[in-house]
Amino acid sequence: MEIKNNLNSPLEMPLSCKSALERIEREIREEDERQKAADKSSKNSHK
Repeated sequence: MEIKNNLNSPLEMPLSCKSALERIEREIREEDERQKAADKSSKNSHK
């Protein structure tokens, strides 16, 4: 796989940034879901 200089084609950078941001946001949402599930189970176990 060849790495091209993104400065030569302005469209490539935003697309790669967009997909990277979407992946990060999805990971953050998944982490939030895990955190909520962990909070719920830990609250239940304290009762």
